[in-house]
Amino acid sequence: MTIKKLTRSIIKFYHFLSKNNYPNSLKLEGLKFDIIIHYLTWRCNSRCITCNCWQTSPTEQKKEVWNLDNIRKFYSTVKANYVYLTGGEPSIIPNFREIVEIIYKTSGASVSFTTNGLATKKIEEDLLWLKKRGIIFSLDLSCNGFEQKHDFSRGIIGNYQKILELINFCQSHKIYFTLSFTAFSFNLDEAIPFIDYWNKKGVEVTLGIARFDQRYKINENFKKDIIDDRDYPRILEKILKELCEKYPQYLPQYQLIKKINNNEKNFPCFGLVKRLVVGPYGEVFPCDGLVDKLYLGNLKESDFDFRKFIQSKEDRFKEVFNIIKEKRCQPCFYITDLLYGINLTLPKKDIIRILKKRFLVRIKKLFK
Repeated sequence: MTIKKLTRSIIKFYHFLSKNNYPNSLKLEGLKFDIIIHYLTWRCNSRCITCNCWQTSPTEQKKEVWNLDNIRKFYSTVKANYVYLTGGEPSIIPNFREIVEIIYKTSGASVSFTTNGLATKKIEEDLLWLKKRGIIFSLDLSCNGFEQKHDFSRGIIGNYQKILELINFCQSHKIYFTLSFTAFSFNLDEAIPFIDYWNKKGVEVTLGIARFDQRYKINENFKKDIIDDRDYPRILEKILKELCEKYPQYLPQYQLIKKINNNEKNFPCFGLVKRLVVGPYGEVFPCDGLVDKLYLGNLKESDFDFRKFIQSKEDRFKEVFNIIKEKRCQPCFYITDLLYGINLTLPKKDIIRILKKRFLVRIKKLFK
């Protein structure tokens, strides 16, 4: 099994490097996404200064559509390699682990989910429950720096310690996890030391760029410190350039912010081609921007049958595809899609550096 996985990794990396796979047109028949980003809820148990999810009224829960039956209907009719569950805070959903199990068994997709770590006991119980049932999953621990900076960003003292507790738990139970660091102006000074620290401990850190789309309303008390810092983009570009000397996997983020700073159209976006985003109330979008002009419709209209949804929205799918292809929604901060088009945007020597790093990480995981 290990040799098969290793072989698939080699083939996947080869195609990733050599093939320009951006389509001229969108073929809806047999459409399969590389990733579905699924926002299960906007509710959250944190008090982050960088978003307003935690201010979502408890009454909004009545509008959420993702009970187990609807999860099963949707994932039995949509094709995807990978599903990423997020929010809000997905762990606060009472039957969250059953949702993960149904997605895995119904779709066959790999499942990953994010968490702020606050509901530590429940998260640990869910992780063990899933592992005992043979569900293949991974955990993404959101952490925006060391203790002082992280707790400041979360608005809750002690959050960082809970992240450390979950790290120890995952390591002791051999559960794969990553740390997710989002760069804001207030924590930029910790980006390099934070990544260095955890890299030495063998922990992978993903790096996100702060974004401010229509679903986020920043806490006004901290708005100036977070998004009104005009130096932020240039400082971030400088930090990313330095990071890339040691960690080539951050080259896509560096190229992205560099082009944004130069007010350039960014990259061939793979939203709707390889990526789909679903909201807590059944809304469907091609990317995390959740912008109205890219809205595809609501799954409630097709009773959560994605095949029927596509058939009824064929014209809209093609209209949105053309908007994305012609880059009418750019410049854009949604870096995840850049990773698919990396062979179209980066110099070959940089691609080789990234793939070499990723390949070595993959080999280490296989032989642990």
